[in-house]
Amino acid sequence: MAPLLEVLGPLGPSMDWWMWGLLLIPALGIIGYLLWWIVPTITIWYLRKKALSIGLNKANKLWQKVTDEDN
Repeated sequence: MAPLLEVLGPLGPSMDWWMWGLLLIPALGIIGYLLWWIVPTITIWYLRKKALSIGLNKANKLWQKVTDEDN
């Protein structure tokens, strides 16, 4: 039976339309799995960096207030 729609692949034989779906599902799964590991890592790194800078700024302001009152 002839396929309903053939898409010519650059590296291989022509593929039927449903084969693209079979390739797309695992590809999206792999991409999702990688993002599941990468995005939280970047988010935690950014939030720690931001919290550290905010904490240092507040500590510096407090230190300046304490030292100014002593003089």
